[in-house]
Amino acid sequence: MKRIILSLFIINCSLSIAIAQPPNNLSGLKICIDPGHGGNNAANDRRIEPDPGNVFWESEGNFRKALWLRPMLQARGATVFLTRNHNRNDSVYADHPTNDPYEPSLSARSQFANANNVHWFHSIHSNASGGTYTMVLIKEDKITRQAVFPQTIPMSGNIYTHIRSHLRTSASSGNTGTAGVYLDYTFYGGPPPGTGFNLGVLNGLTMPGQLSEGSFHDGFPETRRLLNNDYRKMESYAIMNGFLQYYGCPKDSGGIIAGIQLDANGAKPMNQTVVRLLPENKVYIGDLFNNGFYMFDSLTPGQKIVRFETPNYKMDSVSINVTLQSTTFADRTLYDIIPPKVTLTQPVAGDTNYSVTNIIGIRFSKSMDTASIRSSLSITPNFANTFTWSNSNTQLVIKPTLPLPIKTNFTLTIAAIAKGMNGIQIDGNGDGIAGDQFVLQFKTGSNDITAPLVVSVYPTDANIPISPNQIFNIQFNERLDPSSVTTSTIKIESSTGEAILQTQQVQYWEGNVFSAVNVYTTTALDAGKLYRISIANVKDLSGNAISTAIYKNFSVFSGSSAYTTIDDFNTSVASWLQPTASGSTVGVIVDSAKWLFSSTVRVPHISGNAGAAQLKYGWNTAATSFLLREYLNTGAPRDVKWYPSNTKIQTYILGDESKTRFRFAIDDSVDAFPLGTAANHEVSPWYIIDWIGWRLIEWDFKETGAWLGNRKIEGQLRFDSYQIQYVPDSSAQYGSLYFDQLQLTTQTPTSVRRVSDNIPTQLALQQNYPNPFNPATMIEYSLDRNSEVTVKIFDVLGREVATLVNERQEIGGYSVPFDASRLTSGLYFYTLTAGNRSITKKMLLTK
Repeated sequence: MKRIILSLFIINCSLSIAIAQPPNNLSGLKICIDPGHGGNNAANDRRIEPDPGNVFWESEGNFRKALWLRPMLQARGATVFLTRNHNRNDSVYADHPTNDPYEPSLSARSQFANANNVHWFHSIHSNASGGTYTMVLIKEDKITRQAVFPQTIPMSGNIYTHIRSHLRTSASSGNTGTAGVYLDYTFYGGPPPGTGFNLGVLNGLTMPGQLSEGSFHDGFPETRRLLNNDYRKMESYAIMNGFLQYYGCPKDSGGIIAGIQLDANGAKPMNQTVVRLLPENKVYIGDLFNNGFYMFDSLTPGQKIVRFETPNYKMDSVSINVTLQSTTFADRTLYDIIPPKVTLTQPVAGDTNYSVTNIIGIRFSKSMDTASIRSSLSITPNFANTFTWSNSNTQLVIKPTLPLPIKTNFTLTIAAIAKGMNGIQIDGNGDGIAGDQFVLQFKTGSNDITAPLVVSVYPTDANIPISPNQIFNIQFNERLDPSSVTTSTIKIESSTGEAILQTQQVQYWEGNVFSAVNVYTTTALDAGKLYRISIANVKDLSGNAISTAIYKNFSVFSGSSAYTTIDDFNTSVASWLQPTASGSTVGVIVDSAKWLFSSTVRVPHISGNAGAAQLKYGWNTAATSFLLREYLNTGAPRDVKWYPSNTKIQTYILGDESKTRFRFAIDDSVDAFPLGTAANHEVSPWYIIDWIGWRLIEWDFKETGAWLGNRKIEGQLRFDSYQIQYVPDSSAQYGSLYFDQLQLTTQTPTSVRRVSDNIPTQLALQQNYPNPFNPATMIEYSLDRNSEVTVKIFDVLGREVATLVNERQEIGGYSVPFDASRLTSGLYFYTLTAGNRSITKKMLLTK
C-alpha cells in the first residue's frame, strides 16, 4: 500500500509542477528526521574544543540542523517527525516510546519511524570518517551486495550534491556508482574479509532511509563553522532540496548569499563582523567562534549590495544579482586600517661594523604591497641586488650580488608612499600615524679576510646506516661562492684519504644567515668502514678560501639494513589530511597551513624519485598553544605496521632555518587496538629545524616525548603524523618545509667483522674511534695467534655492562661496533682478552 501511495504522490507532485500550482507540494509525505547522537554525554557523543571555551558537541549540531529542517519541510506540506525533541542529558524523553534518559537507542529510532508509518527516514550527522568530504550512507543487503531500497541511491546522490554546494565540502567517490554515496556494509569492512556491519540506525527500517555525514567536524575550520547556527541552516536547506529534487518539486524559492571573512593580517577568520545587505538594510553580526561566517537567506530576486562594515577595517562591498533558487557565495579578506610599520631589520639601526657579505632584511608588521615597496625603496650608495619576499609578503630580503664596499655608510629609505596590502601608507617612524618615511642607516666593517667556517656536519660522527640514499649536510657561517662548491672541493674519502668510487653529487643552499651544502652518494658505503668528508678550496663571496683541508670523520654501521617505504610522495599527498583537519592542530593561521605535492623540489639522488611533500605554515602568535599535526589518514601508507626492535623511522626534511620544532608521532599497540586510541599516541623527542638543505632525520623509539600516550613504546606500531611546533621568541612565524621518503630501516647488527688477513706480529688493541663518542664507536684489534677471544665493556666501578665478542677467532685484524645508547655519559673501559692475555683501554661516552 505504501508503494501505491508514493507513486500517487509523485504523480500529483509532477502534475502540480505542470499546472503551476502553489508550492506546498510535499503534501501527503511523512518524513522522520533523526538528529544523530544526543544528550551532550561523553558515552556516545563527540566533544571537540577548537578554541578555549568554544565547545562543539555533534549531538547539538545535529539537533539544531533538525530544528531548521523540520519547518522547512512542513512549509512544503510534509508531515515531519523527530526521533528526539531536545538535547538534554538529564531527563526522560516524555514524547518518545523509550525511557532512555540520555538519547533514544539506534533501534528505538528506526522503531519510532516504523511505528509512525513514515515514507522516508533521514539521520543527520557530521564527521565523514575523519576526512574532508561529504558522504551519505545507505543500507546494504549482505547477500546481494545491493542497496536494500534502490530508491535511496538517487535520493542520497541528490542530498550529497546539495550539501556539497551549500557547505563547499570536498568530493568523495562513493561505492554505489553515485558520487559520495556508500553502501554501509561494504563501507564498514564487509566482505571480504566479512567483518562489515550495517548501520544500526538504518538496520530496522521498513522504509527507505539514509544517513548523511554532511561535513567533517574533526577539522577545526569546520568545527568552528558548525558552531554557527546559520551554517547549520545551510545544511538543512541542502537536505530539503535533496528531497524536493527527488520528488520532482521546485527547490526552495528564496535566494541565499553567504560567505567567510578573513583578516588579511594572518588570513584568519574574523569574529563579530558586521555585514549589511542593501536595499533591505539587513545587518548580520558575526559570532565569537572564529569562523568568519555570515548568511542572508529568503532573499527576493534583484540586485543586492553586500557591504562589509566591521569596525576598524576598511569598508568593502560587492554587488550580487540574486535569482530564485540560487545560492551565491561572497567571501572577503578584510584589511584593517592600522598602518604598517617596520618591526625588525638586519642590520640594526646604527650598526657600524656590518659584514660586507651579509644580506639586508626588513620585517613589516603587515603584508605589504610589494610593487609600492619596490618603487619607494632607495639605497645610497646603491649596489646590485636581488629582492626576495617571504612570510606572506611581510619579510623582505635584499641580497647584494657582490660584497658591499668596506667602511661605507649606507642609508636605506622607504618613502611615505609605500603601503601595505590594506592600502594604508607606511608608518615609517612608528608613531601610529601613516604617511612618513622609514630610514635605516648603517656602516660596513673592514674587508672580509676570513675563510668560511664549518658550523656543523650532519650526521654527526657515528654509526651511519648503510643505504643507497646517503646524504650529508654541511652548514657554513656565511654565504659561499656557488662556483666553488663542487665534487672536487667537497667530497667523501676513505679515512686515510683515498678516493672512493661511489657516485657523488653536491647541492648548494643559501639562507638568511647561513649557507649549506648537501653531499649525496648513490651507491652504498661499506659496512663497518671509516670515512671522512674532505672540505678544501671552498670560497666565500670575498674570495677567501679554506686553504687547509677540513676533515669530518664518520663510521658506517657494521651490519645490514632493510628498508620499508611508508610513503615516497612520488605521485601525490592524497593519503594525508590538510593540517587543520587533523583535530589536533592549534595556533596556526588557517589559510597559511597547507600540505601540497611538489614535483620540483625533492631529494635529487634517489633513483625514480618523482616528488616530495611541502608543508606551508604560519603561526598565530597571539595564540596560547601551538601544534601543527600533519596526519596520515588513509591508503597504503596507513596500512604499514611494524615492531620497534632494531628499527628506526626516517624521513628527509628540507630545513628552512626557522628554528621550528619537529617530531614524529606514531600509534602503538596497534595489534591490540587496530583503530587506535588517544592513549596510544606516542611521539619522538623534538628536533629543532635550525638548518637549511636536506637532512635525513630518524627516530629509534628508545626515547619518547610527551603528548597523549604513556611515553612507552608498546606492541605493533603505525605512523600517525609529522608534527611541528612554534616556539615564541625563537621560531619564525612563517615557513615552508619539504618532506621526502618516509621510511623504516631495520638494522641487523654484525657482532664482529674481520677487516684484515695479514698476520700481526703481536696482540694489539686500538683506541676506539671516535673517542669521545655518542652513542656509537668502533673498536679494532689484532690477533697474532688463534685464540678464544672476548671483548667486554666495564664501567668505572668495574661492573660489566656489555659483551661484544665471545668466540674463537683466527689470526688477523677485527672490528666490532659498540652502541652505548642505553648507557649514561661517563668513562668506560674496554678489555680485549685472547687466551690468558688481556689489554684494557679507556673511552669516554658524552651525551
